[in-house]
Amino acid sequence: MAHIVVIIFNEMGVSIGEHSLPWIGLGADCIKEEEFENYLTNYGYSFSKKFEIEVLVESSWTRFKVYEVLGFVEGVADILAEAFRCPALESGPHLVLGEVSAKLWDEAVKVVFPNGETHVIPVYTYDGFLDIRMPTSKVKGLKGQMIVGGKVFDLPITEEDFQRIVLLDKRVREKLEKAIAIYGVEKILEKKLLDKLREEKTRGIKEQKITYEIDPESGIVLCIIDGKLTSMSLARFAVLLAQREMYSELEKFISNLDPEQRREVKKHLEEFFLIFKDSLKSPSDLKKILEKIG
Repeated sequence: MAHIVVIIFNEMGVSIGEHSLPWIGLGADCIKEEEFENYLTNYGYSFSKKFEIEVLVESSWTRFKVYEVLGFVEGVADILAEAFRCPALESGPHLVLGEVSAKLWDEAVKVVFPNGETHVIPVYTYDGFLDIRMPTSKVKGLKGQMIVGGKVFDLPITEEDFQRIVLLDKRVREKLEKAIAIYGVEKILEKKLLDKLREEKTRGIKEQKITYEIDPESGIVLCIIDGKLTSMSLARFAVLLAQREMYSELEKFISNLDPEQRREVKKHLEEFFLIFKDSLKSPSDLKKILEKIG
């Protein structure tokens, strides 16, 4: 099925890759796994991995044991359904639904029953505009994926991946917002991450965790503040840390700057100190940092 996907995403410099081979599947409870694997081997198929999915056929869910295989699969489901008297499925390049060049298409599985009844069912929607592939409502057991900054991330996005993603691509906030609007927040963000972002949004500002990375080429700081992605100048970010009295983080941030950048940051911190020193809980701590900068 995903041979075509690899070609398309390689044009972008990336391969989605997880299902890069065609699929052959048989009803999960039909025969012993070992027996079916021997059958595949005897007919010249080698498989890289196996997994289970459920496919909605008309109004019923049918569970399949699926193998990612090397070889030509068109018509194999018909043979398997007759040979084992069980539901069988196949997927491959012949089951692409829609125009790939339009950057939005579906890929399907063909399900064949022993009585010859055949159904073509879309299991993935590929969105080339947002670099997403999303399982359809007609399949269970498949993960969506999203490309950000040339890297592939499983959906829904975990907290760990979210921290990496927002530092890879400056436009990621807009991209995530569009994906959420189209596919729903629960499909894009893991519940644990979503709960944490909501919690951080309602927490007091000084309790918020700030994650950041310095872009050395532009001299801009990419950061997550209060669960939101933003960017700002080095000086503005240093003042923000001072405002929140995150002095250990401020020292660490300054240590990553070159001498010229430190001088610029110091100038703005001194202005901040002169104006707001009486409102700070620990003005002496900030004064010490300014003295260390030199």
